[in-house]
Amino acid sequence: MVQRIQALYPGESPAQLARRLINAQSALSFLGGAILHLPHLFPTVGTVWKFAGFVGGTSLLTRMHLYLILEIALLYGHDIDDQARVPEMLAVVAATGLSAATPFMVSALEWNPSAAIPASALTASAVTRLIGEAAIRMYEQAALEPALA
Repeated sequence: MVQRIQALYPGESPAQLARRLINAQSALSFLGGAILHLPHLFPTVGTVWKFAGFVGGTSLLTRMHLYLILEIALLYGHDIDDQARVPEMLAVVAATGLSAATPFMVSALEWNPSAAIPASALTASAVTRLIGEAAIRMYEQAALEPALA
């Protein structure tokens, strides 16, 4: 994906290319976040199926977010096999896990259960943007550090 976007937009900076990736993933995260909690609207769906949907959807969102941060690292010329990526990936997993907890917040606030779908969609999209923008700041700062030394 990184080579493709660099070929499509050769004159753009790594930050501009990263924001293109973020925008594409935000739309997918919005949809994924909404679908993630759709089974909760159907009381006849068993708990096992609800849990399976939750776990499956959360792992897909996590994977998308991990790919995003690794793609942004590549745009800035970082080695994605470097051990420095491990803490970054752990932070992504934690952020995705927190965003997946949106229905529990809806339940705790005693909102209508159907509010979990738009809340989850918006949260998943927002987390994608937060992860992407944090990666841009981090990799831009890392690029400046050798120049400052």
